[in-house]
Amino acid sequence: MKQIIQGQLVRITANFKTLTGSLLDPTVVQFKRYRVADADLVTYTYGSGTLLRTPTGIYYVDLDTTALSGQYNWQFLATGTGQNMQQGSFYVQQSNTSTPAA
Repeated sequence: MKQIIQGQLVRITANFKTLTGSLLDPTVVQFKRYRVADADLVTYTYGSGTLLRTPTGIYYVDLDTTALSGQYNWQFLATGTGQNMQQGSFYVQQSNTSTPAA
C-alpha cells in the first residue's frame, strides 16, 4: 500500500480505453474516496470541478492530504459507454509535526 505523509498533494489518475486500446471518454465518470477509520465516503462526478480530464480518456483527482490521515480506498467508476472500474488504496501517515486527527 502506498504511504503518503500528511500534507502532500496526491494525484490519482485513471485511463479509460476501448477493447482495442483506444482512449475514450465514458458517459459518466465518478471518483470515490473512502476513509476506513470512520466510514467517510466522498464522491466526485466529472463536470463538478474536482474530478478533471486531460486528453480524451484520462481523468484525475488531486487530493490535498493536509486534513487527512489513515487508510483510504479509492475507486474510479465509469458507466454507460466505456463502462469500467479502477481502484486502489493509500495510507496517509501523520506528519511528525501535526496535531493528531480526530
